[in-house]
Amino acid sequence: QWNATAYAGSGIYTINAAQATATLEGANSKTFDGSQVTTSQLNATSTDPIRVEITVPGLAAGLTQSITYTLQDGDYTWNTPGGVAPSAVGNYTITLNQAAILSHLQDAIDTSTVANSSRTNPALNWANNVAIAVANIGGTASYDITATNANVAQSGSGSSTYNGQPAAVSLTNLTDSTNWSTTATGLNLNTLTSADFSWYRADAGGHAIGAALSGAPVNAGSYVIELNSAGQTALQAANTNYHLTVSGGYHYTINKANARISLTTANNQNA
Repeated sequence: QWNATAYAGSGIYTINAAQATATLEGANSKTFDGSQVTTSQLNATSTDPIRVEITVPGLAAGLTQSITYTLQDGDYTWNTPGGVAPSAVGNYTITLNQAAILSHLQDAIDTSTVANSSRTNPALNWANNVAIAVANIGGTASYDITATNANVAQSGSGSSTYNGQPAAVSLTNLTDSTNWSTTATGLNLNTLTSADFSWYRADAGGHAIGAALSGAPVNAGSYVIELNSAGQTALQAANTNYHLTVSGGYHYTINKANARISLTTANNQNA
């Protein structure tokens, strides 16, 4: 027992606030639509939703309790030049803007109640009892923008009259944007070269028949110029926001030349 006459004075006993940690995690995605990723798209439902898990030491040793925080504008930073929200196809990550999100996380902690199974009261208020510091904020989340499908159809036409020389169609004509219809926005044709196109004989409907010709045709007939496999690969590489399906071609006709026949006569006179 304490001897009341032997001891005197007072002491201070401090209960420090528990230290929480906040970890960003999860993944999400969308199909390319030309617009920048928004916060609501980050927070959209997925198999592994993007969220911040706030973890607090539990009431008993070795136990923890947690709450989930939903991102707000300004809470995070993109791993892009200037931190700008992406719009193009690609794989991206975000990290937490520690200075901006700190007060939001503390508010989430202060307004949260958690089940308290070790005591008779039904809930334990974390306000003033749990704190979070910048050093305890971290994690990353990923976001993918995947390519969307688009159709591309080449058209256009030209003609010449047989002259014994190979037909000539300029690359400018073949890549004229008015000769291409597409569901893609901003189709890039600038990387295509003459080697990306091949000549074919055409049937009555203008469709390619047989194998590609070895070069531009000379003889009269109907032909079509289409993107070859190298050209389709080049077009796809220049338009990575889309999975392209290419059809059509540039139709060309070599008309028959008109033949000129001259007749001469000889006059015979009898002496």
